[in-house]
Amino acid sequence: MRRALRGALDRIRAFRPRHDPRLGRALLPALGLIVTTGLLYAQTKSPAVEDPLKGSNPNQKVVRHLNLLERAVDELLVDSRSALVDHGRNANAIYIPGQGVVIAVSFGLIGWDHGLVRLSRWDGDWDDVDYYDLYDDDDDPDKKDDDDRPSRKEIRERIKKRQAERYVKVKQELIEVLADNADLLEDVPAQEWITIAARPRDMSWGDQKVTSVVLRIHRQDVTDRAAGRLSAEAFQKKVTVEEYR
Repeated sequence: MRRALRGALDRIRAFRPRHDPRLGRALLPALGLIVTTGLLYAQTKSPAVEDPLKGSNPNQKVVRHLNLLERAVDELLVDSRSALVDHGRNANAIYIPGQGVVIAVSFGLIGWDHGLVRLSRWDGDWDDVDYYDLYDDDDDPDKKDDDDRPSRKEIRERIKKRQAERYVKVKQELIEVLADNADLLEDVPAQEWITIAARPRDMSWGDQKVTSVVLRIHRQDVTDRAAGRLSAEAFQKKVTVEEYR
């Protein structure tokens, strides 16, 4: 047994690998690439900076759903017959754990009643509106008598009423779009809130002098509305509305 082991050791000591220059030439570029990559990584690597406010990554499914919800709100505002927005992104949504979803939007109201008046200047003061009614067109064959034309006060009151109606309509549309896309909110806990925070494109919405409005409703109420367990009227009564002037 000892003789066999000694013979095996002698054969191992006697083994010498044959030098192959082609193998060295093949390995040299690969080794150079590895070294160069390591040096570049060391130079470009961001320095370690202490960040006491560094957070964790949010649930990516929730993020994708909120992106789709933003698109739904954008499409609603663009297609609305009451809201006035630019094409593109007008809504931004985030999820706050323990609180719920917050959707920030900005919109104006569709222009004035063009069948009656046309505004040429608007500086936010209803008592100083430079406007004229369309009956002043001399080429209009159906031009009415002065007695039949509305007064400045009547025109102003009609504009105010139309703008107030449009403001109410947009609020209702914003709430209903949540129910239409309730499946995108299924990962939000039922007891948390869905909040829409809106600001006007101009100084305020019409004569309301409202500078921002916050609409809040529980996610469970949104689900109930989508499932038909709440009527449109009952759904709106569930909404908490705060208007800031």
